[in-house]
Amino acid sequence: MATYKTHGTTAWTDQNWEVTNGYTHELLNYDVRAHYTTENTEATPNFGSVAKFARLVFKRIQQAFTETPDQFNLSPAHPNPFNPVATICYDLPEASEVRLVIYDLKGRKVMWWTCFEEAGSQEVIWDSRDMNGVLVPTGVYIYRFVAVGHETNERFEASKKMVLMK
Repeated sequence: MATYKTHGTTAWTDQNWEVTNGYTHELLNYDVRAHYTTENTEATPNFGSVAKFARLVFKRIQQAFTETPDQFNLSPAHPNPFNPVATICYDLPEASEVRLVIYDLKGRKVMWWTCFEEAGSQEVIWDSRDMNGVLVPTGVYIYRFVAVGHETNERFEASKKMVLMK
């Protein structure tokens, strides 16, 4: 169960994590002010944004307690076929520069992500939208993953396909 508390800022605390796991972690308390809007002169939470941020923080907590993979890996998207959300998972044995690009069958870039990720099992959730926020049509999409290790400069490249069915 998630609760809000105020100490000069608005913060979110996942009390259920503390109760079910028997300990606390500093990442359980985080600021959600960036996820609020000020429409009509009162602070209105954007709960979709808060929930997305909460999943990100929970993912980081999970990573803190899991083993580091021993090799690069790109897993198949799941579910596949999907509608409208697909999760793409990958493993990094070391901190790496990561680039993930989704192409349609005509070879056009539909969406891409570029970031620096810490070692561990990571995921990207794609909501079937292109770079302009427009839902893409039903079809087959290719996702291309490139990771370059920060310490060893090892390069890993892989591609897989996924099917969007509406």
